[in-house]
Amino acid sequence: MKYAIGCGKGKIKDAKDTIEKVEKISKVHDTSIQLFNADCIVGEIHIISAILHAKRAFEQNKNTSDNFMTEVLLYASGERQIRHAIKKIGIQESDDARVCILAYCEEQNPKETKDKDVNDNTKDTNAKDTKDRIEDIIEIVIRTLGLERDDSLILPNEYKLKHLGCSEEELNAVPKNRRYDLALEKVALVDIKK
Repeated sequence: MKYAIGCGKGKIKDAKDTIEKVEKISKVHDTSIQLFNADCIVGEIHIISAILHAKRAFEQNKNTSDNFMTEVLLYASGERQIRHAIKKIGIQESDDARVCILAYCEEQNPKETKDKDVNDNTKDTNAKDTKDRIEDIIEIVIRTLGLERDDSLILPNEYKLKHLGCSEEELNAVPKNRRYDLALEKVALVDIKK
């Protein structure tokens, strides 16, 4: 899985314009990019879990969306409907927007990659170059959007769990050192909602 996650903060005046800019970067660099409200992302593992669930949904033909990154957004939000997912964890117009950026370079539809030769020798030699390229794309997105890089924005906290829909009762039922696992539970529950 070739991905990079970065965060930035700054002014987002127009969400639609921001998304259009990112779509252009995505096309130029042949990389899928998804933006999230960083105030709703409970650590890198939250995004990784959403990616893995989305991949499995495509492989099993159980995806809700035809777009892989939209499927990742659905899983990360814990929602089944795209409009609810966008409202819950999509980027927000704000003078102090906090944006989490996911760049992912596998083909947009994982079903297309599953028949490829697993023993392709070029994979190892290109892996480092690909990872560096994806990291560079995160920097390009941050610069293009005029954000200040701050990867600490992805660090988990209880506010983020509450924003994902975790109740006080749920938080109190789980030991403090396991509370952030509730975000992973929200990701997994999307499969049950389908």
